[in-house]
Amino acid sequence: MGNMMLLRVYAFPLLFIIGAVVVRLIFGTWLPDRLADSSMLAALAVTIETFNRWAYLALLALGVLSALYQSFNLWQWYHGNAESCDGCGGIVSERSGRYGPYYHCLACGKNRKIYR
Repeated sequence: MGNMMLLRVYAFPLLFIIGAVVVRLIFGTWLPDRLADSSMLAALAVTIETFNRWAYLALLALGVLSALYQSFNLWQWYHGNAESCDGCGGIVSERSGRYGPYYHCLACGKNRKIYR
């Protein structure tokens, strides 16, 4: 398996997990510290900290669930139970485009039309 294919397979889950860390840093430490200095905005800081917990957990859960889903798809492809590229044999993702649905190879980047 190519490293680029694995990066493309796990790009979406990685974005969720990186987003969870960024939300945790911004809404968990940076923003409440800035708002806690003001007496008028102290209540808003508490609300942001509560939102931070739920947003962090939601993004982290979405990242883990999408990584599990992509791992299942990769496992299916590895055992020959999923579509593969005609050229290189890499895993493909189904997409819809201007001219109808097509497969896009995550290893070599080639497209192939889906005939139904």
